[in-house]
Amino acid sequence: MDGLNGFQATDRLRQNALLKNIPIVAMTGHFTDNIHIPLINSCSIDYCLIKPFDYFDVIAKIETALAEVKADKVKIRQKKGGKNA
Repeated sequence: MDGLNGFQATDRLRQNALLKNIPIVAMTGHFTDNIHIPLINSCSIDYCLIKPFDYFDVIAKIETALAEVKADKVKIRQKKGGKNA
């Protein structure tokens, strides 16, 4: 999203009905607790990786996010009386 920082882009994704429920994994090299934690919480970022991180960190966060999405889908289907995922 040209011209937007990560927080602005996340806000736009959350406003879009088709995209608002996708998990967002933020990656940053600059992190300050007193500045970024409130921003992350306000933007509904699901996961945050702080550099330096390695391939395994990224894969683990993505796998966790996908597992949560799948679990949510199963819960929704069960509420509707449908089959599990």
